[in-house]
Amino acid sequence: MIDPQKEYRITVVADSNDADYVTSIEKLTGEEINTHILPVVAEIKRVNPDENNWYAMWEHGFDCEKMLPKNIYNLTEDQIDWFNELVLPGIEGGTHSIESISIVEWVDETPLFP
Repeated sequence: MIDPQKEYRITVVADSNDADYVTSIEKLTGEEINTHILPVVAEIKRVNPDENNWYAMWEHGFDCEKMLPKNIYNLTEDQIDWFNELVLPGIEGGTHSIESISIVEWVDETPLFP
């Protein structure tokens, strides 16, 4: 379980066009991760148990019915919408699969530019 009182940086790497990888980095609370992210990750792992399977289908922004999360995973519409809206908003043009999801505890950040 993630400490709900701390803040974390979540990084999602997704494939938008056959190896055109895009990355979304968001700052979330531990409570948001426990409530919204961990159930999605657990379901992705349940459906894709093979550790050698290098991606998880997650259609977002395209129109491929068989790849829609609602047709692959046992998740609520709210879970799917939350993940799409708060974790994938910086990914323009859509995605068809998730390459990786990782989190690190948020620490002080030093802006280098501008």
